[in-house]
Formats: sequence, structure tokens, C-alpha cells
Amino acid sequence: MEMQFGITLSTKGKFGQYTYNELAHFVECTYDSVKPDELAEQYREFLKAIMAGKVKKTTLVSYDLLELLCDDLDNRASIDYLEGNYSEEDEPEIVKGGFHFLKKAAELRNHLIDAPVIYQV
Repeated sequence: MEMQFGITLSTKGKFGQYTYNELAHFVECTYDSVKPDELAEQYREFLKAIMAGKVKKTTLVSYDLLELLCDDLDNRASIDYLEGNYSEEDEPEIVKGGFHFLKKAAELRNHLIDAPVIYQV
């Protein structure tokens, strides 16, 4: 099943460096946390495509990959923003990046619920 990416997630602009760094971290984590290996490889390629600016809002993406990304965005938002691990005074870019990922995760979660999927035959 595929569906449009549905959100914007850019490695340019205000949150560009934060987004790029965290997506690179997601890539590294796939080696241990995503199974089966074929899914992990697909997810790595998807993340690298986002990092390269090749994934647009209308790009068709596997539903499974979008779920993985949503979970990773949620997890990073929790660590960098919700749990208070970082001080906005000492590391404002991390806290703001975590809040940005919280919004993107919510946006993607809503998209996963509402958007039609395309079944391949």
C-alpha cells in the first residue's frame, strides 16, 4: 500500500540542520531497531531521499515507511521536547527542533488516518 507523503519535511530553512541530523540518526538506528532487514533497507533509502530533498508532499510512499517515520518523529519529539531533557535556555535549537518534530508527527499521524491509500495490484 502506498499513499502520498502528505507533509513537508525539509533539511533546509529554520529547522534544516536539526532535521538533517536527526534523519541521519534515524538511518543509523535502523540497523538495530527495524526488522525485517528488507524493511530497514527501504526505510534507510526513504530517509536518505528526504535528506536529499527528493521527497515531496505528493511523492508516493509505502504506508509502512510512513508509520516508521511517524514513530521516529514522535520518539525524537519526546526526547528533545516533551521529557525536558534539554533546557531551552542552554540548547534552544534542540528544544525547538523537538517541538517542530512533535508538530510534524501529529501532522503525519493525521494524514495516515485520513488519506486514501493506493493498493498495488
